[in-house]
Amino acid sequence: MNFNQVISLIISGIVIITSIFSEVLLKIKITAKDATEERIKSAIKSARKYSLVAQSIRAEVKIEPEIEIVK
Repeated sequence: MNFNQVISLIISGIVIITSIFSEVLLKIKITAKDATEERIKSAIKSARKYSLVAQSIRAEVKIEPEIEIVK
């Protein structure tokens, strides 16, 4: 293991080793009423753009939404 692949955190004498992820895949299911798929995808894009958590992740974040529109 090299330093770029592993981060070692020392907390109170305990060593915790975690891997660095190069990619995160989010498979989400969205059920919406009276909306268009375009509007939902726009909302996902905005949420990702303004999310502090998403911005703090170095890995590539991929989102695969499964969208269901109900009447």
